Amino acid sequence: MQTALFSLVCAAFAVTAPPPPRIFTEVIETGVREQPEITLFLRLPPGCDKRHPAAGLVAFCSWQRDPANLRKILQGEGGLVRYAMDRRMAVMTWDTARVWRGGVSHNDLTRAQERALDDRFDDIARAWEIGLERFTRKQGVPDRDILLHGISGGAHWAQRLALRKPDRFLAASIHVANSYDAPSHGAGRVLWLITSGEFDGGLATSRRFYHEARAAKYPAVFKMAPRLGHADRSDMGAFREVFFDYALALRDECAAGASGEGTTPADIMRSGIDRAQYVADAFNETILSGPLAATIPPSQRVPLPDARLVDRWQQLLVPKR
Repeated sequence: MQTALFSLVCAAFAVTAPPPPRIFTEVIETGVREQPEITLFLRLPPGCDKRHPAAGLVAFCSWQRDPANLRKILQGEGGLVRYAMDRRMAVMTWDTARVWRGGVSHNDLTRAQERALDDRFDDIARAWEIGLERFTRKQGVPDRDILLHGISGGAHWAQRLALRKPDRFLAASIHVANSYDAPSHGAGRVLWLITSGEFDGGLATSRRFYHEARAAKYPAVFKMAPRLGHADRSDMGAFREVFFDYALALRDECAAGASGEGTTPADIMRSGIDRAQYVADAFNETILSGPLAATIPPSQRVPLPDARLVDRWQQLLVPKR
């Protein structure tokens, strides 16, 4: 009797278990030998389709190249997938390849080498854009104000993509990269979060890009994760999500005209940085305000443009070692 009852319960759960989320794909030829084609994968929030479009798009670029692993990421319920689904946003990822050597940035190359790499990635970025436009046409996915995140080799890819297609992106989060292109003129419209680990080999390179970005008037924040190597961690994920929420709030503020006609999210964030009451020390994790902020060495200062970022940074402070 108990065995029969147990079987009935199991059968009921088997019947009511939801099917795995559908993953849409697009394959685009690039014409680049190192990455002849790019495969994009898309997951829509429940109830969304072309007639009922998603509220936004999160684009996640990992180091993964295996289609099975990329599908598995999108079929999961954690991290940025959970973040996107909770906000009725679609999430997209794609396969990456090494068009350049890790650890080599634009200022480590000759002019000829830099031009050759630029040309190759320009072609890849165009192919990515074609894939995005197909998803927009077929599934109604928004093709502007995208939230972009890249990690490790995917961070190299994401940073270069945001520089070449800045009109597509609202914000870009670049984590544990060790290779960067030079800031481009148009990418100052993107809100930038550059993060690295205290023990990551790309820390110095990430800091260098942050300072280049700030010199180019990019709205940018840098954060180093204490006691972290070349990896991600929940505290960095939490800070990233607050940064994305901040970006979305600025987008909505501008759409409502609350900050004046023609004002952009980048304008608001830049103004917040210039007038920041709180300044973080990138190495010591402290936050100081007023005259005390001037005691932080200039190369370590990270002005925080919004109270939400200040609050989250303070929540993540760790005891001194």
